[in-house]
Amino acid sequence: MSERSTESRDEVIIYSSIEEALSAGETALVVLIDGAFGLGDQSPTGAINGADELDELCRRIAGGGVEIPESILAGFQLPDPGADCSTLWRELARLPRLVAGNDGGAQVGVGKRLHYSASPYGIGYHVASWQVEKEGSEDE
Repeated sequence: MSERSTESRDEVIIYSSIEEALSAGETALVVLIDGAFGLGDQSPTGAINGADELDELCRRIAGGGVEIPESILAGFQLPDPGADCSTLWRELARLPRLVAGNDGGAQVGVGKRLHYSASPYGIGYHVASWQVEKEGSEDE
């Protein structure tokens, strides 16, 4: 008796920005991104002044329902070595505005869910998902 493999392969598409993904019609986003480094002496960088406040902002972006003002986002910059992630965090914070602007006035929103948020090694780890939700849509 032989077993037959029913292997499934999904295509993985990598976008250069969230706006590009929205323009391509994507409605669910999985994003892998660092939070703030320097959240204590156990961090590889040691403690960095202001890192706690920046990581709290990452937590708000990932799961909070409150829209974050542009004035806060304009100056948002993670300390090295996570500084290269700052642009993506700003894009994620602007996601509800990007969705509203790209959908021609339709009733849309962004469902955010924070699955995990902690800093066990002095580095912020946040696992979250974002789903573009159209009013009356049956998509899940």
